[in-house]
Amino acid sequence: MRFIGCVACAHVGLLNSKQLELHHILDGGRRMGHAFSIFLCRGHHQGHWTESQLIQLPAEYRVSISNGRKRFIPIFGTERSLWERVQVTINDPTEWPSSKLVPRRVPGSKSFG
Repeated sequence: MRFIGCVACAHVGLLNSKQLELHHILDGGRRMGHAFSIFLCRGHHQGHWTESQLIQLPAEYRVSISNGRKRFIPIFGTERSLWERVQVTINDPTEWPSSKLVPRRVPGSKSFG
């Protein structure tokens, strides 16, 4: 997933694979877990822009998710839509769980190892 870079930068046509941070998607105020995360650059994640981003990105695209989803979503889409776009790009399923609660693996089961 890292090779795609920041999904918000990619949305506006920039390839940015520097200073990536893993953003865990929230659903109902709860983190969905590592499988439901996307890479964002420090700018789009926390609002810490590099000099080159200040030059390359028009001001209307310099919006971080931590500064408010209400400003971020109209420009880049929901976290889920960004995640689904990445899933399609890497040929992984886009199935969204009906609940964050997932049964624990039981020692000795096939999925436990």
